[in-house]
Amino acid sequence: MIPHSSIDTEAHWTKSGWHGWVYGWKLHLVCTAAAVWIPLAADLTPANAADNEIAFALVPDLPPDLRFLLGDQHYHMTLS
Repeated sequence: MIPHSSIDTEAHWTKSGWHGWVYGWKLHLVCTAAAVWIPLAADLTPANAADNEIAFALVPDLPPDLRFLLGDQHYHMTLS
């Protein structure tokens, strides 16, 4: 079923390799990799926002004493 476009005018379509075409929002989340996951930075964007662009925008929100940052190799992030 295709949602009516007037329901949420800010949401968008995107193609998911797992779910096919999806309409809505995407949560980008940076959290600790430990026994307890603690959110460090987050952003809610329309579903068509590029993950690699949002990842760069979340980096300044991270704690300054961060020692390691793990991420998907396809982001090609170079931090200085």
